[in-house]
Amino acid sequence: MTPIYWDTVTRLRRLYAQAMDPVCRRFGLTANEMGVLLFLANNPQYTRAADIVSVRGIAKSHVSAAVSALEKRGWLAQEPDAGDRRSMKLTLLPDSREAVAAGQDLQRRFGSAVFEGFPRDEQEKAQLFLKKINENLDKIAKEQPFHG
Repeated sequence: MTPIYWDTVTRLRRLYAQAMDPVCRRFGLTANEMGVLLFLANNPQYTRAADIVSVRGIAKSHVSAAVSALEKRGWLAQEPDAGDRRSMKLTLLPDSREAVAAGQDLQRRFGSAVFEGFPRDEQEKAQLFLKKINENLDKIAKEQPFHG
C-alpha cells in the first residue's frame, strides 16, 4: 500500500473529528458519546456495547463510560439481551433524536465534501471498495494474523 493511503486515512479521521466537534459541543457530548449514538443509529443490526468495541475498535472502558453517560441523560437504555443474559441490549431513546439527527447530517455533509467531484459511478465503486476493505478488516480482526 502506498504512503498516500495511510496519510489519507489519518487525515480523514482527523478532519472528521474536527468537523464533528461543534456538533458534540452543541449537545454537551464527548466524541465517544456521539460515536456510540451514531453507531447505534446507523447500524441497527448491532445492539450491544461489545459490538461497538469490536466494530469501531474503541476501548471497552471508553464505550462503557459513554454508554453510562448517555444512560444517565436518558438518551440510551440498557436491558438484558434475550439471546445472551451476560450481555446488555442498547436502545436509543427519543431524547437522543435531535443529537443523532445533527450528527447524521454532519456525516452526510462531510461525506459529500469528501466525494465532491466524483461521478456517481465512481462514488458507487468507492462504496464497493470500502465494503470489501471492511470485510477484509473483519477477517483480520477475527484471525489476527499479525499478532505474534
